[in-house]
Amino acid sequence: MTVYEMNERANKEIAESYIKSEEGYWHNLRKYLREYAEVTGLQGFRYVAEKRSTAEKIIWSLALIFSLGGCMYMISEILNKYENSPVVVSFATEDTPLYKMPFPAVTICPEAKYNTKVFNYSDIFYRVKDGKSVNKTK
Repeated sequence: MTVYEMNERANKEIAESYIKSEEGYWHNLRKYLREYAEVTGLQGFRYVAEKRSTAEKIIWSLALIFSLGGCMYMISEILNKYENSPVVVSFATEDTPLYKMPFPAVTICPEAKYNTKVFNYSDIFYRVKDGKSVNKTK
């Protein structure tokens, strides 16, 4: 075998291994993408990767594409709005004493509900407010 033939044979083997590695690369990439789509939490990707009819896969693909397009449109609108009228936030570093801060209202609701026929709190309250007598029987 001549040097030329050996060189040609080596080049042919390199080309074949390159083609095989390219096929292996795309095969592995498809495999990893399918596995990702099956376990991802992103809605709809699983239905495209599962073994379903072609029509279902097309419908889910279109739904995903339109959803992604809608998201991209809304993001671009928000970015345009920010570019046209940016918001500036600043914080004043002024110390305020604790006694000047309003205390929020606190409402305590008892867990044990009472029977209004036995004890009517509203009736007792209005009797006391109107100056009427209150005894244990009423």
